[in-house]
Amino acid sequence: GCFVREVTERDLDEIFPVIALLEGRCAFEAARNASDAELHELDALHERLVRHAKAKRINDYYATNHLIHEAIIQLADNKWLAQVIGDLRKILKLARQQQLHAPGRLEQSLSEHLAVFAALKARDSEGADAAMRTHMTRQREALRGGSFGAQVYEAADTGEISAEEAPLLVRSLLSAGLDTTISAIDS
Repeated sequence: GCFVREVTERDLDEIFPVIALLEGRCAFEAARNASDAELHELDALHERLVRHAKAKRINDYYATNHLIHEAIIQLADNKWLAQVIGDLRKILKLARQQQLHAPGRLEQSLSEHLAVFAALKARDSEGADAAMRTHMTRQREALRGGSFGAQVYEAADTGEISAEEAPLLVRSLLSAGLDTTISAIDS
C-alpha cells in the first residue's frame, strides 16, 4: 500500500505529469477499444456531468467526473495502467476535488471532458490522448499555490475563515462566471 500523510506542492508537480501521461494513454486505448454501446453509456455520463455543472453541484460533478475517468480506464483494458493510476489517485484524491473550486475551473473541466469525449466518439486515439493530458495538466494548474481557490483554502487552514466558509466563498464568487458560461453552453 501507499501511505502519504501530506501531499506537497513538489509531490503535485511530480505526480500530475505522470498521471496525465497514464490517463492520456487510457484515453488513447479507449478510443480504439470502445464499442458503440460503451460510448452510448459514456454519453449518458457526460449528459449528467453537464447537468451537474449547470446546477453548480460540484460534489455531484466530481462524482460523475470520477465515474467517467473510471469508465475510460476500464475501456483501455490494461490492468497495469489501471493499477498505477489507482495508486496515484489515492494520493491525489483530495487535491483533485479541491481544484474544482478554483474560479472558472468547473466550466473549464466540463469543456475538457467534452473534448475528450468528442475524440473518443470520433475514434481519434491521438486526439483523445492529447485532450486527456491537457485535462489532467490543467487540474494541476488550478491547484497551483497563489490561485484564488488555493488562497481561500489556505485562509481556512490558518483559521482566518472557517472550513465551512471556504467552499461557500469560492462558490459565491464563482457563480457569476459559471452563470455566464452555462448560458453560453445552452446557446
